[in-house]
Amino acid sequence: MTKVSIVIPARNEEANLAMVLDDVHATLRKLPQYEFEVLVVDDHSTDRTREVSEAHGARVISNPGQNGKGMALRLGFENATGDLIAMLDADYSHRSEELSRFLEQFGAAS
Repeated sequence: MTKVSIVIPARNEEANLAMVLDDVHATLRKLPQYEFEVLVVDDHSTDRTREVSEAHGARVISNPGQNGKGMALRLGFENATGDLIAMLDADYSHRSEELSRFLEQFGAAS
């Protein structure tokens, strides 16, 4: 079974993460032919980003180094264990419903 890692960089996104992660998990339930892991990279948040992410089933990785989206993504990619890696933003810039189209590009969707 193909494993897909979903990396979500986040800084002070407690207000959005519950909805984003709920949508992600709803989408993943429609793709049972894959194994998924959801990683939120907490990029020096001062709010409840970590707690909200964990409460909604994500594995949280804290960025101990230089902050910024690029650095957070790099850390997430380094910690991902999937055969494929997808990235989503914590502010709804990307929609989880598009994951199936992403997977089709790799010939991995059915």
